[in-house]
Parts: sequence; C-alpha cells; structure tokens
Amino acid sequence: MTKRRKFTPAFKAKIALEALSGEKTIQEIAALHGLHPNQVSTFKREAMEGLEGVFAKYCQEQLMLQSRLARSAFLLRLRCSMLNRRHV
Repeated sequence: MTKRRKFTPAFKAKIALEALSGEKTIQEIAALHGLHPNQVSTFKREAMEGLEGVFAKYCQEQLMLQSRLARSAFLLRLRCSMLNRRHV
C-alpha cells in the first residue's frame, strides 16, 4: 500500500497560481508536476475561495484603524476644548 502524499501550502499556492494564470491547461500543469488534474482544480478552487478572506481581513483591519483614529481625534478635540476653558 502506498503512502498518501502531503503537499505543503507553498506548493499548493504555486500550482494554484499556475492554474489561475491561464497560460497552461489544468492537464498540462498536472502532467508537469505529477499530479492528478482533480488535485490541480482543487488547489485552484481553494485559492480562489481563500482570496476573499484575504480581502475581507484587509477591510476589517482598515475599519478597525479608522475607528481608532476617529476615537483618538475625538479625545484630542475633547482635551483641546478643556484646555481652552481653563485659559478663558
């Protein structure tokens, strides 16, 4: 009985990028790397699904940053108004 092959995330990403580029067919990529075409299609599909998460994470980080900046700006305005009251 043969042992099941395990692929690193870097290898899967490389294969998925090749498939997404469209320069070669799925069959050509599979033959070049000694894979079954279904594996190449699976790596490609998983990469496409994962891209949404990358952009969603980026948007979430941007929203958190905007929120922190807005809070900091509010606190600075509050401090300035308190200082202005003391000097008047």
